[in-house]
Amino acid sequence: MSRKPTAIRMSKKPESKGKAGTGASTKKSGDVRTIRSPKALAPPFPEDQEDLFDQSPFMDNDDNQPPPNHLPSSTGRIRWASILVASLITLFSLVAGFWLKTTIEDFFTVNSGLGWLATALVVVAGVALLALILREIISVARLRKLSALRHETEQGLLGAKEAKPIIKSVVSLYSARDDMKWHLDALKEYDAEVLSDPDRLHLAERLLMRPLDSEAKRIIESSAKRISLITALNPSPVLDILFVGFQVLQMLRKVMALYGGKPALAGAIKLVRMVATHLAITGGLAVSDTVLQQFIGKGLAGRLSAKLGEGTVNGIMATRIGLAAIDLCRPMPFAAIEKPSLSGFIGELFMGNRQQTS
Repeated sequence: MSRKPTAIRMSKKPESKGKAGTGASTKKSGDVRTIRSPKALAPPFPEDQEDLFDQSPFMDNDDNQPPPNHLPSSTGRIRWASILVASLITLFSLVAGFWLKTTIEDFFTVNSGLGWLATALVVVAGVALLALILREIISVARLRKLSALRHETEQGLLGAKEAKPIIKSVVSLYSARDDMKWHLDALKEYDAEVLSDPDRLHLAERLLMRPLDSEAKRIIESSAKRISLITALNPSPVLDILFVGFQVLQMLRKVMALYGGKPALAGAIKLVRMVATHLAITGGLAVSDTVLQQFIGKGLAGRLSAKLGEGTVNGIMATRIGLAAIDLCRPMPFAAIEKPSLSGFIGELFMGNRQQTS
């Protein structure tokens, strides 16, 4: 005889407790068994209460907002320093113009030939001044273009920009230079065989930047050796400072011109500021006796003379400045070519100093 199936019904009404240790109790009533549901571990979330985490979007909460700026706003203030500089420049320009006008009139009073000669000299001086100003503007603009190309190349290596416009801009920097003609022809020949944009940029870096990097290394090495030797032999600290400053400025102008910049005074000054910022951020100015001990031995640094050690440190600092100038003037970042390191320069610098001073 088969057993009659029983019905199971869930009940929300409280029932009597079953055995200890069980999560539910059963109550038999005829053929129907009632199973009491277990107690909830936590009370249900009220439907009429707003869920704080159910926001659209949740990240727009006020807790994610930046902290308020408590610095006083400088907008609306009168810039007295700018007004002073502009007023002085205008005043000196008026004085110079009035003096030139009076001088030319005096020359015409004495002799008309002298007056026309003075007028011609003033015109030539004005044209030369405008040319110098234009050259300085172009120098700063070219340095900014090199920085922009380097940033675009970084984006192209990441796949964010196409490589062909970037390579075209880099090629335009060296299209008028005879020393880069062979490298430009090689890039044009092999560019059609490359398919991906990052590979195109790597090819352009190998063909165009490698010879420039080699020349930049020679410029930095010669300047560092010259600075180290003259500083070690010169007894005057004032002359040391002047010589080191002049040599560093010349080195920066050569490196800037090598990579496609215009070696004018304003561009060189801007590059000096960029190099100083770069070294301050990367910590490149931290050259101490531990650096000397790393390359020439632990006990030898203490036995070196004061001037020789000073000259060596100045040479190392010039090398660091030159390496930073390469990073800032190079229109393409170091990706396919290994970046030059300080250790490769310091070994040759110490060997050269020891041979020349011995």
